[in-house]
Amino acid sequence: MENAVKAICQALIEEAGLVISHTDKIAALGSSDARTTAQAIDGMRLDAVEHIQNLTLELTRLITSGEEPGEAESGGEPEGEGEAE
Repeated sequence: MENAVKAICQALIEEAGLVISHTDKIAALGSSDARTTAQAIDGMRLDAVEHIQNLTLELTRLITSGEEPGEAESGGEPEGEGEAE
């Protein structure tokens, strides 16, 4: 699980870097002539933010459940989380 947590955190770092880069590019354009370019970059920035949200949800699920990524989809159930009879 530790490797999966590290991998997700690394992906978060990379996505955050993209958001910062896109924000800097938009700020550097500044003129109204570059409006279309700024809108395109803003779209890429929003995509990166969405990816950050998805990664954060996966990281939260992973840490709170103790499951490896994909384990829940394969039908595996963590110990102690079955229904009590």
